[in-house]
Formats: sequence, structure tokens, C-alpha cells
Amino acid sequence: MAVIGKDIMPGARKFEIDLLLMRCKNLLMGYRRLFSVVLHMTLVVVANYVAFWLRFDGDVPAEEVVYAWKMLPLLLGIRLITFIPFGLYRGLWRYTGLWDLRNIIFAVLVRSVAFFG
Repeated sequence: MAVIGKDIMPGARKFEIDLLLMRCKNLLMGYRRLFSVVLHMTLVVVANYVAFWLRFDGDVPAEEVVYAWKMLPLLLGIRLITFIPFGLYRGLWRYTGLWDLRNIIFAVLVRSVAFFG
């Protein structure tokens, strides 16, 4: 006879939760590169906004806001185009070394020259 409010098999619920977590993790791991690119582009947008905000001491003129929004697609496109050939969206960041640092520096230099040059 089962007691109301008590699980007959207490390990079954934990197994179901573990199985659900494992399925979610596998689903997310399948899209980790896409997630990394989207996160990077989001951080670029936020950094650009904060840079304008700091430049104008929190009071960004309307014409500068329009200019920033017009330049944002170009900035995002250049960042995306320069980071992909240098392989910055592949591999594990846990094992990042000097070779990856060199690639980051070159990618940022190429992006800066393309955007400002």
C-alpha cells in the first residue's frame, strides 16, 4: 500500500530529471558554434553602445545614434568575416594557447584596418 505524497520509486524521478538534463545538454552542444557566434555579435553590439555612451558622457546626440545604427551592420559583418577565417569560432577555449592569441591579434588588426581604413 502506497503512502500518499511518497514516491513508490524515489530513484525514478531523479533518473527522469537526469535524462532530461542530458537531452538538453546534447541539444545545446549541437548548436554551440551558433550560440558562440550569436553571443559574440551581441557583445559587439553592447560594447559599441557602451563606447558611444562613454564617449558622450551618457548623453549621446541623436545624430550620433543614427550614425551608430547605420554603421552597426558594417561593424558586425566585418567582425564576423574576419573572425571566421582565423578559426576563432572553432576549437575549445579550454586549450587556448599562443597560436590562438596570434590568430586573435591578427583578426582584430584586420578588422580594425577594414573598418577604420
